[in-house]
Amino acid sequence: MKSLNWMRSTVAPVVVPPRFFHWKTLLLISVGIWLASLFIGDQASFKNNLAMLGWILLTVGICWRTTYPPFVIGGIPLSPWITSTLICISIYAYNPTLAVKLWPLLSAILLIVVDTLQVRMNTKSSFLFDRAQLILILLLHLLLVCWIELYLVGNQWYDWNSDFLENNPNTNPIIQPNYPPTQSS
Repeated sequence: MKSLNWMRSTVAPVVVPPRFFHWKTLLLISVGIWLASLFIGDQASFKNNLAMLGWILLTVGICWRTTYPPFVIGGIPLSPWITSTLICISIYAYNPTLAVKLWPLLSAILLIVVDTLQVRMNTKSSFLFDRAQLILILLLHLLLVCWIELYLVGNQWYDWNSDFLENNPNTNPIIQPNYPPTQSS
């Protein structure tokens, strides 16, 4: 009986949401769906769909939680970057390079959406960023996508043509020996 009272006084305030429409509700539902997907029968596609639904609810719950302090640094919520990381983790299983390239762009788009929704839902009186700053953030994230793409293309090119980077003129078609002209007598 003592342990039950201890759980009710210490664990319940941390785990149980204060109202139904709360981020903790989504986390609890996602954990419940994930546990249900573990104990479902032999249908693999149904188990995967349940697990994906749990992952989506977990992502939305974490997105909601990270919009508020202590996940706000200098007035900027870390929610878009954390949420896009979780989304890209689920994409990574199907297409790793797309997930890596999509992360910065998805972060910028989520930052714009979160900033707009907070003003529209009256949780904030004004936009965190003006239009010029949002465009700058979007362009910086696009630049990061370009650098990631350049790295991936260069890495792929190196894997395909590793003999190009050798300094042996006999095997490398790019490096040609530059002998001085010989004088014929």
